[in-house]
Amino acid sequence: MIKEYLQQAGLNKTEAEIYLTLYEHQRLSPSSITEITGIKRTTIYAAADELVKKGLATIAHGKNKRFYSVDSTDSLLRYIEIQDKEIQDKKDAVKKAITEMNEIPRSKAIMTPKVRVVTESNLVDFLYRQSPIWEKSMLDIKEKSWWGFHSTDFIENKEYQEWILWYWKRAPRGIDLKLLTNDEKIEEEMKQFKLKKRKVRFWQGNTSITGNQWILGDYIVSVVTNVKSPYLIQTHDPIMAHNLRELYKYIWNTHK
Repeated sequence: MIKEYLQQAGLNKTEAEIYLTLYEHQRLSPSSITEITGIKRTTIYAAADELVKKGLATIAHGKNKRFYSVDSTDSLLRYIEIQDKEIQDKKDAVKKAITEMNEIPRSKAIMTPKVRVVTESNLVDFLYRQSPIWEKSMLDIKEKSWWGFHSTDFIENKEYQEWILWYWKRAPRGIDLKLLTNDEKIEEEMKQFKLKKRKVRFWQGNTSITGNQWILGDYIVSVVTNVKSPYLIQTHDPIMAHNLRELYKYIWNTHK
């Protein structure tokens, strides 16, 4: 049982056995410890030297010999006190680290933006597959609106229009759309589908909007469809997404 207690205190099996042997015989050479315990002499040296480092044993050198000894059990109490102090020092260090880490702006920990380009042949499929991922990002940061702008040529395309209808008929509760768009006939036609979550306001600029950009949680999605080979660029960047979202919120409120 004593060996088990010593192991619970932090000694390994060999150290515990050598410590007890030294305590019983007070002063022994490595060869004598080997004779008593049966432990190999090379192992004795390593384990006994470790006991010395821990302050549990002392070492003395005689003529062509070394001797190890354990004088009293007081060394065990000192050993535990040192361990307690080391644990307390680690706790204090961790608390200080946590305090300083909490003062670091989270933006400094954000990784390099991830950009993905999707070409025409995969664009429609990507819209369907990526929609749940965008939704999750929106819900995670509690920004439940699509912000940005889109061009009417995007809505006039049958495949993209089918995706719009599919999405807004199944969109999760609380998620809605607030986009700027051109004042064109197609927007009047969209009203027949009664997509209550899909809110648009007409762009009041001097030139028409010719592209699409949506801010979806931490994602920025840009789609160009009025070219020979339409393409989509998705950027995963929380900082830029946040700033663009605030910009589009401001523009939305000025287009009433």
